[in-house]
Amino acid sequence: MITVNEAKQIILEHQPKPNIEQIRLEDAFNRILAEDIEATEPSPRFTNSAMDGFALRWADVQQVPVTLKIIGESAAGRPFTGKIEPEQAIRINTGAEVPADADCVVPVEDTQVTGDRVTLHTVKKQYQNIRFQGEEYQPGDRLISRGSRLNPARIGLLASLGIPQVAVFSLPPIAIVTTGTELVPYDAPIELASGQIRDSNSLTLKAAVTNAGGTVCFTGHAPDTLTETIHTIEQAEQDATLILFCGGVSVGEHDHVKPAAQQCGYETLFWKVKQKPGKPLFVAKKGGKLFFGLPGNPVSALICFLVYVQPVITHLTGQNPPPALRAKMAHPLENKGRPEFIRVALKDGLVYPLRRQNSNMLTTLSEADGFIFVDEQTRFEAGETVEITRFPWER
Repeated sequence: MITVNEAKQIILEHQPKPNIEQIRLEDAFNRILAEDIEATEPSPRFTNSAMDGFALRWADVQQVPVTLKIIGESAAGRPFTGKIEPEQAIRINTGAEVPADADCVVPVEDTQVTGDRVTLHTVKKQYQNIRFQGEEYQPGDRLISRGSRLNPARIGLLASLGIPQVAVFSLPPIAIVTTGTELVPYDAPIELASGQIRDSNSLTLKAAVTNAGGTVCFTGHAPDTLTETIHTIEQAEQDATLILFCGGVSVGEHDHVKPAAQQCGYETLFWKVKQKPGKPLFVAKKGGKLFFGLPGNPVSALICFLVYVQPVITHLTGQNPPPALRAKMAHPLENKGRPEFIRVALKDGLVYPLRRQNSNMLTTLSEADGFIFVDEQTRFEAGETVEITRFPWER
């Protein structure tokens, strides 16, 4: 039996390499950029006005009030092409190109117009209200770094650069399979017979995979026979990079996942981890695929997913690992058994371990904000700072 850290290191050493694909910018929202984006042109592309007003020469307004002749207009998309001579000005719109002869823009509210004459009452400084070419960025400047999530602001920036396609990390295809003859679909319109339970793990894992950034390419169920388990593995692995089996990985007579995976050509990386919950975790590899045999208990399955599977999805999708969260214990906590992931709630900056920690109680997951790892023979005192793995969703 290996430790939690040893299990994490083995998975790290054998995780698949990320794939990169080119997609249309309009489809790139929330994807992770797989390349640095550098500017190919300056911004602004040309010197333009920050205000509606009048463009003029600073030399003509050293003393105010002063009256100048209006000789033309520079509108957005229709720049003024003439020359501004002494004691002349042009009307200008916000975003319109400022002529090379002008070095000052006076807002319209600081002027008075009579016919083709404009009188200026206030001029603060040279170059006021002018946005110069390239003042935001120059060609070659890095604007977005590899590994950035393409949020609405970054999508807009890429569009302003005229970039129609971007390289992003591919969404890893993931297969989810439940096991156990006792399971019935959660929405089955039947009354449960003695010994039957509704399947919650498949939907829990599907939601967790989607939330982590993966895409579910296959869902299935394997009855408790070796032949059926092998057949389901062969179906699940066709398009998947990660294969998640839930249940059937312990030492019972009907636990066939481990031998079935081995018969399908998967090399065992480890089986059983010194932890609670999730001791019978099984991980194997074949080519560029990773096989996870998660425990069947709902809490164990989700905790093992968060600790061992989600970091692989984070790696494959180019995401950055979430920052560690630290907070103080509200009460003392002691663990005299094997290392344990303790579900906790956060309130007013303090960590409160939940009273019940059973691996079959889904209510403990819905009531928790995350978990802390408590090694064997470890005691945390009230007020002691601990590291929390927060669930990647809001309670």
